[in-house]
Amino acid sequence: ADAGNPRGYWEPRKAIAINEGILYRHQTAWFDPALCSMDDDVMDAREKAACVGRIEDYLTKLPDAPVLVIKEPRITTMSPLWFEAARRAGFDVAAVIAVRHPMEVISSVAATWQVSRELSGALWLKYSLLAERYTRGLPRVFVDYADFLDNWRREIKRISTTLDIELNTRQQDAIE
Repeated sequence: ADAGNPRGYWEPRKAIAINEGILYRHQTAWFDPALCSMDDDVMDAREKAACVGRIEDYLTKLPDAPVLVIKEPRITTMSPLWFEAARRAGFDVAAVIAVRHPMEVISSVAATWQVSRELSGALWLKYSLLAERYTRGLPRVFVDYADFLDNWRREIKRISTTLDIELNTRQQDAIE
């Protein structure tokens, strides 16, 4: 939690650090609107293997659980690295892609990060396109953010059914 989000964030700090390190080494950052990613011959085989190894090491040290969910927007530009690391760590990869009205995202990013609405819009488009591109061959489901807020139980059931995974909702009161 911080002043910008007193209720806290969902993104794991270690995943953020891994991603920021990779982006920094390639003289870019999450707020670079260029439609490039870490799969476009940006790194040689040795560096790619090192990045995948670092991610795999992180994944294998997480607590054992039937389903692992990582919410970290920077992953989108590095999906090929994360997906390869997850497979090497023994995970089946699937994607839940949150879809939110562009103006809501643009306003949120502009306010939170103190960047222009134009940059925020370009980032929304970049991350949306890359998320669709990198998950084409995977089991995936698109979830409308407004629908999720309106009826999270229905959307969890839809995600569970679409991806054929058990998403336990025994702690419904805590979720509410």
